[in-house]
Amino acid sequence: FFFAMSLENDYDPSKPATFKALTERIEAFANDICSFPSFDVNLLQSLARSHPDLESNLVEDANKAHPFMHARLRPLVKDFLWVKLRFGTKVERNVYKKLFDRQVVATDRVERAFYHRLLLKRPVSFWPGLDSYLLQSATSEGSGMHQYTKLGSLEEKYPLNLERLMSFDEMQVSAFIGLASATHFVNTGDHFKCA
Repeated sequence: FFFAMSLENDYDPSKPATFKALTERIEAFANDICSFPSFDVNLLQSLARSHPDLESNLVEDANKAHPFMHARLRPLVKDFLWVKLRFGTKVERNVYKKLFDRQVVATDRVERAFYHRLLLKRPVSFWPGLDSYLLQSATSEGSGMHQYTKLGSLEEKYPLNLERLMSFDEMQVSAFIGLASATHFVNTGDHFKCA
C-alpha cells in the first residue's frame, strides 16, 4: 500500500553526499535559517568523533532517506492540483502552473515536484492554535503570529508568500507524507545522559 519515491530529478546514486557535505549543509542551515547547538555538542559530529566507523553509516543513511506515503494519496494529490489550478486564487494558480508542463497534466514528474515542494516549503515550526510560526530565515521577519492565513491570497506579503512557504491547504496534504531513514540509538537511556 505504501510507496516511496526519490525527490531528486537529477539524483545519481553514484555521487552520494559525503560526511563533509552533510556537516556543511547543517552548518549553513544553522547560520542562515535556524541556529542549532554549537558543533562541540552537535550530535552528528560527536558521534563521528567517538565512533569513526559509524561515519560512513551515517552518510549512507542520509543518502538513503526518502519520503513515503500511502498509495491512495496519489489521486488526492492529482485532484488537489487540479482544483488549485482551476479554482485557486491568482497567486495559487501562478505557483501551481510552474509545476506543470505545457499539457497541464499531473504526471509523475509533476507529483514529485509537488511532494518536493511539500517537504521543502515548510516553516521551521508552526503552532496552529495561535498561527505562530518560525520561518526558514534568520531575519527578524522569520517569526510571527496571525498572518499565515493571508498566504496564497492577494493580501499576502513578504515573507509570507506561497512561493516561499506551503499554505494551510498544503499542510493538510503534507500531513500524509512521511520521511524515512535509518536511526541509530545513541543514548544509553541514563537519566543524566543528554543526546
